[in-house]
Amino acid sequence: MPKTPSSDPRRTANPSRRERRLARQAEYQRTYRETQRKTKAPSRIDVANLTLHWLINLYIENKDDVGLMKLRAYLIHGLVEQGFDEEKTARRVDDIIERTEDGWTFRPKAHLSPAPGGITLAALMDGTAIDPDGSGGRG
Repeated sequence: MPKTPSSDPRRTANPSRRERRLARQAEYQRTYRETQRKTKAPSRIDVANLTLHWLINLYIENKDDVGLMKLRAYLIHGLVEQGFDEEKTARRVDDIIERTEDGWTFRPKAHLSPAPGGITLAALMDGTAIDPDGSGGRG
């Protein structure tokens, strides 16, 4: 039976430059992700998800079907340009829009807890987080 690289004892005793580089990169990623988790730093994906959710809700609340369809077309085009399948992309985008229309929101991440007195997504969406007393910032 031929030996696979992972079962060859010589490979584990003397890893190649590529294997050493991959191991260093994997360790760097583990450390980076752990630091991000501990410091509660949002990832680019976290920011993008919230932005998309907010934007879809904005179009829905303003009953701007034309704007929502332009956003849909933009998302599909951009993802297809990156190499994703057009039909599957359209299905995914439509699913996100439909879920949002049905009231879908984000589930909190297990390692995060809301900050005391923190701003909720609902408060951001209805504007009370930005102008809680409705004074327009006049006090």
